[in-house]
Amino acid sequence: MNRRLSAAFLLLACGMSSLQNLGCASSQTTTAGAPSAATTPDLSLSDSSPSDTEAAQKALRPNPVPEAVAAPKLARTPIPLIPKPANPEAAARLADQDAPKGNTTPIQGLATFSLSDAHGQIAETCSAGKKDSPKKDNGRFVLLIKQWHTAPGVNTVPKVAGRERDLLKSIPQAENQIAIYRMLENWIGQGLLRHVLVEGCGYGISRGFETRFNGWNLRALEKRAGRADYAAVITHIGLKLEAKLGPVLDTICADNDELIKAHNLAFSDGRGVAGFLTRLNGASDTDPKARSYLSSVIDIYRLPPSTTVEQAVTQLKTEMKDVIGRIQRGFEERNKVMLRKILSSPARPMALVVGGAHAPDLKARLEKEGVPCAVIEPNGYRSEDDELINQLLSWQ
Repeated sequence: MNRRLSAAFLLLACGMSSLQNLGCASSQTTTAGAPSAATTPDLSLSDSSPSDTEAAQKALRPNPVPEAVAAPKLARTPIPLIPKPANPEAAARLADQDAPKGNTTPIQGLATFSLSDAHGQIAETCSAGKKDSPKKDNGRFVLLIKQWHTAPGVNTVPKVAGRERDLLKSIPQAENQIAIYRMLENWIGQGLLRHVLVEGCGYGISRGFETRFNGWNLRALEKRAGRADYAAVITHIGLKLEAKLGPVLDTICADNDELIKAHNLAFSDGRGVAGFLTRLNGASDTDPKARSYLSSVIDIYRLPPSTTVEQAVTQLKTEMKDVIGRIQRGFEERNKVMLRKILSSPARPMALVVGGAHAPDLKARLEKEGVPCAVIEPNGYRSEDDELINQLLSWQ
């Protein structure tokens, strides 16, 4: 896909979708990814020559689209505007130093671990963790934590230093992100958890790590870490934990940067195709507004000048099938990387913080390897990626 097409899709999607979650002001999609240390990333992978970039694109673009992507037709709904926080008051309470502890529930398979309902709930456990499991890894245990993350390019650094709490009402993901932080901080503080794996980065987070997420780098977070309201900082969870708890924590980047870029591009393209379909489906060839979008589709896909709206819609639906296949393969390829990181880590309890859309496939892979796990849904969680995928599926 060339740079012009990607840019056109981004501009079209920005006109109909969430600026924050699409990252229109900072070039990101809802899937977590690692921005550049100095600038936000370009969603287009054109003009890139490294073999790993080409390999990532190839991995996400084989044909035909897998059967697993097929789904029944769903009701078409507009791609949502920026969602309001479900419970900004809850986010503020969690950010308090003396946040409520809540009632706790033991985690099956981890005798010393329990989960506070102030932080979340146990959604399910892996069959590999059960006594009758045919294959069981008795050393490892994965706490698979579903996150609703802020796009890395969205700046959450307050204009006035130390006023992070003032931004909580404008960040939809705040409650979920703070709940995850409090949950992990609690287990790490008790000496129960030493290893935390995170999506969104492919290289280790340690001293000197300069990549910025949401405007924050490790050095800036370390300066904030001693403040009573540090929990209110909204940024990459691995970076945030490392800045405060680095001496007693091993933060492991469990992702692949090139696969992240390719996955983000697939989501961006999906929004673009959906944008054209929303405007052209059912439109007349004589509609002036439709003609403008039709002209763009003809230009992007190099269609004959005589192409009708109906023909353009057919082409766009074909493109949508390809996009959905790329998105599905993106989850699978990144999950394979995460599984390798899990299996190469010390055989002890560990947490993996990942977008919720990764969870079903990851759970199945862990069960196949005999690794026990618990899927945890923190408070404030919302599966925005799943919602977008369902909307894209509705156009097939």
